[in-house]
Amino acid sequence: MACHEEGKQFSVVVVDSRPRLEGQETLRLLCKKGIQCKYIFINSLSYIMKKVTKVLLGADTLLANGYVASKVGSSQIALIANSFNVPVLVCCETYKFSDKVLADSFVDNELGSTDEFLLNLSESRRNLLRNDLPSRVSLVDLTYDITPPEFVTVVITERGSLPCTSVPVVLRVRQNVLQ
Repeated sequence: MACHEEGKQFSVVVVDSRPRLEGQETLRLLCKKGIQCKYIFINSLSYIMKKVTKVLLGADTLLANGYVASKVGSSQIALIANSFNVPVLVCCETYKFSDKVLADSFVDNELGSTDEFLLNLSESRRNLLRNDLPSRVSLVDLTYDITPPEFVTVVITERGSLPCTSVPVVLRVRQNVLQ
């Protein structure tokens, strides 16, 4: 917001995904501040990435091995940005740094509600997914995914910019301060 208030010219591409459409709240806040925005769904990302100069992602946790745990789709955004040589900046407060180590989303994840998954579909599609699919098919709506550190350029924290690999150091310093 400070850049906008200083009169710097930029625009923001808000990338969203179903079923939660959480990007709409970000879009609403940015537009309210007068920031020029584009709103796209994640399946259109590669189309617009060639016009993007940097990617900002939030993080739910930064893991000890440098992997970023965030809302599902974040890893896909980072992967596509990496393929276009666009820097990926992850915003994460140091209190979210964790000594846990994960390498994929399937070890420790939350499943979203299938009702929420179906909410934004037409009635005919909802009925198809609820009633007409073979019993072997189950709906899976993961909440988080894991982004490998090689897709992250830098992590922006309240202490400054750090590499993903700095998690163990920050945790060690925090532990020493607490003792």
